[in-house]
Amino acid sequence: MEFIIKDKNDDPLFIANCEKIIRNCIKRWKPRELFVISIDAIFQSEWAEAREKTFSFWSLGDELRIPLFHPGFDSSISIYHDSYKGYYVLSTISDYIRKRKEGEYRLFEVPYSHLKQYNFSAINNGLLIWYSKKSLIENEGVLMFHYTNGLEFKYFHVTLTKSENWNASESLNILKSEIQEIIDN
Repeated sequence: MEFIIKDKNDDPLFIANCEKIIRNCIKRWKPRELFVISIDAIFQSEWAEAREKTFSFWSLGDELRIPLFHPGFDSSISIYHDSYKGYYVLSTISDYIRKRKEGEYRLFEVPYSHLKQYNFSAINNGLLIWYSKKSLIENEGVLMFHYTNGLEFKYFHVTLTKSENWNASESLNILKSEIQEIIDN
């Protein structure tokens, strides 16, 4: 299964290496919920350490907002759920919002809009993955992972560059050699 939505401005080798890293993290952590978020710009490793409210989402109408980046930077969000059959099933954003509204949430009236804002409780077994778009244009791309199982929080950030044949040129909270081993296998 492929988790990244390919774009004409994405280098196929960058995307292939990202997919390998994503599959490795899924295999290692086995999250019940998986969110793959594309960002229209390169983002620095400092964002990886910003974890306050990272796993608490909110919606405004049919839009799902995941904290960390300004909503204008997000170009797409794909949501997957672990299936009892052992693979991930794509869920629509509207289905996810509807499901979350059935659970715990806080409703806020937004004075400047007729839409209602719903703040959801934090997920407790999930993996958030951000990746940068436009790798063909930028000649580099980044991946960032935030994982929680309710008891612990893990994160890392990786920069892949074209000059390194789309291998890791920088990493935070994971060894470059570990990323390279994942890419090579």
